[in-house]
Amino acid sequence: MADYPLLFRITHAVRSAKFEALVVTDGRALMAHEEGEWWCHGVEPGGLTESGDGPLVAFERFRLTFRHVLDDLAEESDSFERLQQDARMFFNADAVEESRWNAALDGLHDGAEIEEAFRAMQRMRPRPSAMTIEMLVSY
Repeated sequence: MADYPLLFRITHAVRSAKFEALVVTDGRALMAHEEGEWWCHGVEPGGLTESGDGPLVAFERFRLTFRHVLDDLAEESDSFERLQQDARMFFNADAVEESRWNAALDGLHDGAEIEEAFRAMQRMRPRPSAMTIEMLVSY
């Protein structure tokens, strides 16, 4: 089974006692079938991994955990600037998963067989990962 390089966008509103903000994340993840389960490993954000009995379940758990982390960072932040700093630190790339992601992308370019669950997915050119955080309301 191959590894699959994924691009994603997660848009999430967060709230603290001092502000509300909108976080838009264009990141990368690696979907892999390992030890009988599907695993979604974050490249950006590095260090975030979730599993499931199928790729959609693994990605949904990854997305939910990512949103929970953003919620926690906002709740713990004493300022909007602190949220920006902490969120960007969390979003840093994982070098090991980035290497695997690049190898998986090369494999697709070289004609690797694509499993059924991934055949209908939209193909996109790689793009830079980015996180934007916009203040919505200040209290």
